[in-house]
Amino acid sequence: HQRLDATFDPTRGRIAEAYGSTLRIWSADGRLLASRDTGLAGVTAVDLDPKGEHLAQGDRQGRVLVRSSLVGDVEAVFALHEGPVVALDWSPVASALAVAGPDHLLRTWRVLEGGPNAVGFGHQDGLTDVAFDASGQQLASASRDGSVRLWSPDLQELNNIEAHSQGVNRVAWSGDGRLASWPIQAPLPATGPSPNLPRTFFAGGEANLELQVEHGDGFGAWAPGSAKLASATFDDMALIDGYSGRRRPDQHGAARLHDLQFSHDGTALAGGTEGGSVYVMDGRTGALKLALRGHAGRVNALAFSRDDSLLVSGSEDGTVRVWKRD
Repeated sequence: HQRLDATFDPTRGRIAEAYGSTLRIWSADGRLLASRDTGLAGVTAVDLDPKGEHLAQGDRQGRVLVRSSLVGDVEAVFALHEGPVVALDWSPVASALAVAGPDHLLRTWRVLEGGPNAVGFGHQDGLTDVAFDASGQQLASASRDGSVRLWSPDLQELNNIEAHSQGVNRVAWSGDGRLASWPIQAPLPATGPSPNLPRTFFAGGEANLELQVEHGDGFGAWAPGSAKLASATFDDMALIDGYSGRRRPDQHGAARLHDLQFSHDGTALAGGTEGGSVYVMDGRTGALKLALRGHAGRVNALAFSRDDSLLVSGSEDGTVRVWKRD
């Protein structure tokens, strides 16, 4: 399967869609504004910086292409490593791009300076995810070696957290500096505590809580301005109190999700499913409100517009759909 990624331009309400080697730009009402062959060998990751000034795309051969805005010129092309780019994340306060790949190294690039700013050494296996915190002062990297490492913006290591013995799948920061991590799929032990449940950490990594979610490749999202965490595996989904680690009692599981996104006001939670549907759930209780159908393949990309009036979904069937919230 080829991966499709979609993202909103926060300044103009346009939608960028990357599929294969093609980048397409759409208006919010579904008009195709531009279509370009990027020359990349299958896009694996896409991220637009918070100001909408730089669009980064990574491919299966370890290259990263950066454009000035969605429809602008190519600013830089970096050949970083062999193997796919697995994750990209822009700093919220500077034009620095963090890049994670399978070669154990974390890289940050000062895009306007045209070269690597720093390289982070320490992981013993390939990286799986990377994320800046809301302040831009800490960067978390996740690896198949089971660790989450915390870094300064110039990639001085701040902490090494032994998070999950079977490997770490995803990481995500809350607005108040808590970090959640999810394991790569591993069976739960018959008895005793599991080292492979999703966990939350304080910003420094000195304390953690196990989250009450079943096993499986995990991922999730924090609700804006709250300690509420939506946590999912391919077997289960739950709303969790990020301070106590407890599953909220009014939440019922929803199987086979592949992405989770809260609306900016936190009132809605969207989940992409294996079968091509988009679940829209109550962001406070997790109750299913709508099942949006139309895709013919797995939905693995979701994004709300800045005013939460539109929801974009991207699927492995090669299509992007725009849904209007009532």
